[in-house]
Formats: sequence, structure tokens, C-alpha cells
Amino acid sequence: MARADWSTPRYPGLIVKLVAVVAVLAAGFVYGRPALNKYLEKEDEGPTMHVQIEKVQKGMFLARIGERGDLEALEEVEIKSDVGGVVVELYVEDGQEVQEGDRLFRIDDEYIVQRLKASEAEYDVAQGNVEQSRINASLEMQRVQNGIEMGRKAHGLAEANLVSTIAYGDQQILQLEAVVRRLETDALDARTTEVERAALALTKARLHVTTTATSLTLAGSEANRSAQLLERKYVSNSQHETVLGSLEQAKAANEAALADETLAKLSQESAHRGLTQLAVDIADNRASLAKLKETTAAQQAEGRLQVAQRLAELQDQRASVDEQERRGEISVATSEKYMERSLSDLTRLRQELSWTVKTAPRAGTVTASMLEVGQAVQSGRSEWGGGGPVMKISDLSKLVARTYVNEIEIRKVELGARAEINVSAYRDRTYDGQVWKIAPTATMRDNIRSFEVEVLLSNASEELRPAMTADVDIIVIERDDVLQMPIAALIEKEVTAIYAQVPKASVGKLSVGARLDINYAGDDERRFPARVDRISEDERHFDEQVIHEVRVIVDDNPDDLQWGPTTPMTLAIEAGETLTDIMSDVRKERDPYAQRLVDDGPLPEDHALIVTEDIRLKVGERNEYSIEILEGLADGDRVRVPELSRKDLFMWDE
Repeated sequence: MARADWSTPRYPGLIVKLVAVVAVLAAGFVYGRPALNKYLEKEDEGPTMHVQIEKVQKGMFLARIGERGDLEALEEVEIKSDVGGVVVELYVEDGQEVQEGDRLFRIDDEYIVQRLKASEAEYDVAQGNVEQSRINASLEMQRVQNGIEMGRKAHGLAEANLVSTIAYGDQQILQLEAVVRRLETDALDARTTEVERAALALTKARLHVTTTATSLTLAGSEANRSAQLLERKYVSNSQHETVLGSLEQAKAANEAALADETLAKLSQESAHRGLTQLAVDIADNRASLAKLKETTAAQQAEGRLQVAQRLAELQDQRASVDEQERRGEISVATSEKYMERSLSDLTRLRQELSWTVKTAPRAGTVTASMLEVGQAVQSGRSEWGGGGPVMKISDLSKLVARTYVNEIEIRKVELGARAEINVSAYRDRTYDGQVWKIAPTATMRDNIRSFEVEVLLSNASEELRPAMTADVDIIVIERDDVLQMPIAALIEKEVTAIYAQVPKASVGKLSVGARLDINYAGDDERRFPARVDRISEDERHFDEQVIHEVRVIVDDNPDDLQWGPTTPMTLAIEAGETLTDIMSDVRKERDPYAQRLVDDGPLPEDHALIVTEDIRLKVGERNEYSIEILEGLADGDRVRVPELSRKDLFMWDE
């Protein structure tokens, strides 16, 4: 299959256009020159008046941004070879439809097959080395395990002797501890309880003595009071005798309480003597227990020393075993790592063998195939200088026109905007589309910052192909009932504009259309009549104060006012207010005007009698033919297209 020719010009239509234009100009010069000479000889007849009158009217207003671009598939996959080598079979060609999984081309696999066989043999050897390492490690471990069995038995016997010694000593200690515990718990608790009970009985007896003594005191007081009342005959003898009886009972109760207190003291002394004797008995038994523990600890220390000696001997033997086991593990691990590396190489080569046949990752049409049988290609998976794409698979049912819009016009372009596309190969057809994507950042193209824009074709047909040249017209404005006039009728007249920085506190004294006189600060003799044209709503900061910028148009465009640095001026408003020291800039600008016909009737035969007046306009959007009128003209007004030089108009004879 022939390689795609990338040297083919991308703009054949443009070349054809240029050739046609040159041919037309040459023919016009050859065949039109006699008529031109004939016209120039008629100097005695004078110039002919040509007047063009246009009508201001409402209608559909379209504004376009026209750019040139290329067609591309919306969905396109670049195909790279997964392995390096020589192409031995090519299953597809440019323009062929493929389905997902279809074979595209095959790379010579002989070298990979030879490497695969060597890798398989190397892997088999690595597996054998792993098995042999495991067997050797197992035999060595069995040998050293037998060598330490005797050490384990000696250590076990020493531990058994120690356990026996500890058990016998602990039994003797437990028995004596039981005797001490019994004395410290049962007997001591009983003696302690007896002492506590005696103390409690003494406390109760003393409390009873206090209670009976208080009752005796109260009974004596009551008897004295009753005797006094009896002398005054406030109580009877029987009542007084009852009180005396209560006094005798209180005395008897107090004497009984004192006797009980004496008995309680004797009981408490007896309990304390029994508790003291029990403490002596407990101390004697504790001394015996301490002696027994000391003897038992010495016997157990001797047993533990024997165990430690046997354990040290066993650990010395195990140290050599652990070292041998570690060596065996290292040998096996080394063999396993080598086997894993061999398996990795084997798996990679098997994968590369499967990659020698490249299949289509998706359905589509093969485009831009650059392969030939016998051609050497690089792997696209290489980390260092990988090979580039060798073909593309494109979905030709969805095409986009890729173009670039400069940074000034890009603000007008919106996603979803309607577009019209013409391709150089089919000039008689116009394809519809819409803006599909706008690049977020600009790129430099021909020293102009431009943004990439993709327009999706909505009615793409089968004859369209990627890389075709396309003229893209993006409709940025599409409004109906717009007042407009031909852009040729627009006149730009020079005006003197003054941009005054009016403080926020004073801007309310001005209004659009208001008349005023302006003069430089300190020059009251030269005053210039003017009117307010525009008052900015935006607030700005100027000389540490908030200002609004006011545009003032000076009448008759005086030459005395010329551009210069910012300078203070005085604004004398017609209503009587005067604003002084207003910092202002003088600029010479061009404002839009139109020549409106004063008379609405039919045009006179003598076009020299047509009367017009210059009307200042406020204009909006414009396209290559018309301009939007916002203020100044009305629907139905007639305007005159300004005349250029009539000498260069061709007068063709019949």
C-alpha cells in the first residue's frame, strides 16, 4: 500500500480562486480599456451625477465571524504499534471500514518467539533450583534438630527437679501459713470482737449513767418546783407525792447504771489481756514461717541455677541451628526471586507476542495510514522516544471544523452558536453546525493570539473527509426586527470631545443633552458652547475622590481645542450651576452620522436639488453590509450614500 502523501497542498481552493481573480483582472484590463478611454475623452460633457438613496428599515440582522479551518473527525483514535519490528502483513487500507477487534496489521514475531523459547527454558531451570534449595534446607534442618534433642531432655530434667523442689517447699510454707492465718483471722477476729463488744458495752453503760443522771437532775428540779407550788396550794398533796415518787425512781435507776458501768470496765480489761496473749502467739508462728521460707528459697535458687545452666547449653546449640535455618531460608528466597524474575520476563514476552497482531480498538474508518509491508516501526509503548501513530481510526459520521478566532472576536462566540460551513471541494453546498468547544487558553498563530474553536457539523454527508479545507461562518448575532441601514451610508465626522472627571457629589447637576459652556480654568474670555453626550454610571477613583466620567461634545469642532494633557476646566451649566476645577481631557474623535433626506416625497429629477441634513447616530452592532441604528433615525427614513469621486466610475456605451 502506498504511503500517504503529506506534501499535498491543504488549500487547493484558495489557489484556484487567486488564479481566477488574476484572469478576470487581466481580461478587464484588455477588453475594458477602450471603453474607459472613450469615457475619459468626454470631458466636455462634465461628470454625471450618481446618487444612491437607501431606506432605513427593520429586518433580520445577522453578524458573522468568518474564519478558515480544517475538517476533523469528532471521535478519532490514533493507532500505534505495541511492539517494534517489521510489518509483514497489512489487513486494511485507507478509507476501509473496520469493526472493533478487526485485525489491522501484523509485526514479524520470529525474534520474539526465539526470545520466548529461551525465557521458557530459563524459567524451567529456575523452578528446579527452587525445589532443590527447599530440599537442601529441609535436610539440614532435620540434621540439626536431632543434634539438640539431648540438650532439650537435659533441660527438661532440670526443670522437673526444680518443679519438685518448689512444690515441696510451697507445701510446707502453705501449711505454716494456714496456721498463722487461722491465728490471724479466726482467733484474732474472736479476740478483737470480744474487745470491741466490751468497749461497746462500756460505752452503753456510760451513756446510760449519763441518761439516768440527767433524769435524776430533772426529777430533783421538778420536786423542788412541786414543793413550792404546794406551799402556794397550786397543787394537791397527791400530785406532790407523785412527783416525789418519780424522784425516787430516778435515783434507783442512776445507781443501777453506775453498777453496770463498773461491770463493763472489768469485762473490757479481761478482753484486752486475751488479745495481748494472742499477739504473742502470732509473732512466734510468723518467725517460724520466715525461717521456713528462707530455707525453701535457697533450695529453689539452687534448682533454678541448674535449669539456667542446662538452658544456656541448649541455647548455644540452637544458635547454630538458627544460623543454619537462616542460611537455608536465604538460599530458597534467592532461588524464588530468580524464578519470579524469569516468570516476569516470560509473561512480558507472551504479551509482546500477542501484541504483534494489532486489532482495532473501536469501529470506524481507517484514515491516514502510513504503513507498508516491510516497513520497520517503533513500539508506541517505549518509555524513551516511543514510536508515533501509524494510522488513525475515525468516526466519519460526526465531523467538526477546527478553526481559530482572534482574542478580540472570541468574546462574541458562545457554545451552541449556529454556524455555516462551506468546504472548498463542494462550494455549492452549505453545511449547518454549532459551536461545540472553545479552547480555554489562547495560542499564537501568525503573531496573533487566537482561541481554537470546534464547530460540530449537524448534516455532514458521506463525501466529506477529514483535512478538507472549510470556510466557517459563526453566527454571533441573529436578531429580528432590528432597525438598520446600509453601512455604506455611514459617515464619520470629526468632533471635539471633552472627557470631564466630575465628582460624584456634582454629577447629579448634569443630564444627557444639557447645554453648557466650557472654558479652561483662568481663561474666562474663550468659552466654547457644548452639550452633554454621555454620563458614565461606573464610579472611578481620581485624585482620592469618587468621580463619574462625562463626555461633552463641543459645537462646531473648534480648532482652538486640541488634544493635550489633563487640565482643569470650568463647566457653566445653562441652568445656572457652575462646576470649577473639573479635570478634563480634550480628544479629537469621529462620531457616526448619516445624511437623512429632509423631504419624504419623490426624488427630483435634478439630483442636485436633493436636500439632506446630517443626523448624529447612536449605532450598535454591524456586519459587512448593514449597521444597527439605536438612536437618530426611524423606520422608513431615507438616507443618502455619500458620493466618492465620480471620475473613477466607468461609463459603458451600448
